[in-house]
Amino acid sequence: NLPYFKPYTIINRKGKKIAVLGMITPHVPKWLPRSLYIGMRFEDMITSAQGWVNHIRRVEKPDVLIGLFHTGSTRAGESPQNYYMAENAARLIAENVPGIDIIFSGHDHRRYNEFITSLSPAPTIILLFYLAVAVMHGLLLPPL
Repeated sequence: NLPYFKPYTIINRKGKKIAVLGMITPHVPKWLPRSLYIGMRFEDMITSAQGWVNHIRRVEKPDVLIGLFHTGSTRAGESPQNYYMAENAARLIAENVPGIDIIFSGHDHRRYNEFITSLSPAPTIILLFYLAVAVMHGLLLPPL
């Protein structure tokens, strides 16, 4: 099953390789007529993110991996097992999918800027609705 859209892109800037993974909430079919998404399928964002992050890290070997998601956030500590096909999965992805350095996300009309402890050694930065400058692993990322 090939994706309908290219799921990620690679940007090379100032000697850094940056991967950007894009995803959208799987709830689109609940709101829009089928004629607007013929040929598309919508997957659980946590499962999909894990697969693509593993692929990107293994194949592309980026210095930074960014999640660019059209989804909101859930409350801290919510289990991904209880939120299969969650509409607002940014926090669940940050907490449960190692390998993402920063998430830019928006959908639920809330504002968040926070570090999320994840399964990876370094925290994932999650920025929902607002964009900000991120400091990761002691490295200030310059504007692209």
